[in-house]
Amino acid sequence: MQNLENKELLLAAIGDYEPYNKSQRKLLSAFVELAVGDEVIMGISSLSKLLGFSRPVIYSNLAVLEKDGIITKMKSNKAKLTEFRIHNTKLNHIVNVFSKKQNFLLKNFTNH
Repeated sequence: MQNLENKELLLAAIGDYEPYNKSQRKLLSAFVELAVGDEVIMGISSLSKLLGFSRPVIYSNLAVLEKDGIITKMKSNKAKLTEFRIHNTKLNHIVNVFSKKQNFLLKNFTNH
């Protein structure tokens, strides 16, 4: 996972990442906040309560994030907890997109 000094930049980048809808961005941001290293261990019910989304919305958003390779579902256990791994290379891509956009805006709208 990104080190803590880059966490604010990462969260801003996720919040601005247009390929994902608002609930997908909120779920990914929650994963970044809840991760220990690159792992999040949490039940779907807990995610649902924490984020205020229905379980079907959580499952749908997880499917998108898994399909895009941002997270991988590692395992589940009988306590209804699921372990997810977050992939730094994908997070770095989101930060790079955000940084390029910010640089473009800065360059094109401060020189006029």
